[in-house]
Amino acid sequence: MEVTLRDIQYEDVQIVKPWLTDKENAKFLDPFFQNESLRDEQLAFFLMRRDRRIFLILYDDTPVGIMGLTNIDEINRSTEIWSLLGEKTYRKKGLITIGHILALKKAFQELGMLSVHAWVVEGNYTISVCEKLGFKTIGRQRQCHFIDGVFKDRILFDILHSEFKVPPQQIKQAP
Repeated sequence: MEVTLRDIQYEDVQIVKPWLTDKENAKFLDPFFQNESLRDEQLAFFLMRRDRRIFLILYDDTPVGIMGLTNIDEINRSTEIWSLLGEKTYRKKGLITIGHILALKKAFQELGMLSVHAWVVEGNYTISVCEKLGFKTIGRQRQCHFIDGVFKDRILFDILHSEFKVPPQQIKQAP
């Protein structure tokens, strides 16, 4: 059983669009995905812009989620990371944690980034992924994310290349 990342391709839009626009998923993401009339061309443009690297998370070659490195800043050597496990039957198996590890390796080793940052809506499980991987809490955007009739905070995280260590329990691939 192996978890890998593969660069997104135009043909993958049909796979990831239902995940990204699903109301239960989209509410934790950028408001761009909360558009019910989002066209394939708009999504493809978002996913394949030059300032980002978007990957499918594959579990034994089966697409199960998406990882993103966005706002890649080659001058300041920083980027933002985000993720979504789209196939609900694969949740709670550590796949997002492994996806983050693989994406952080790409950011730091392939792209030469020095800093990776993220925001996570309070109450989302990705907070524990960030903490487990050594991200530092760097702040909070208060009441800026509207979910289910309530304004929630976004927790802000970052990790430096020098701080990134793969947790020993995550070296093995998912079950």
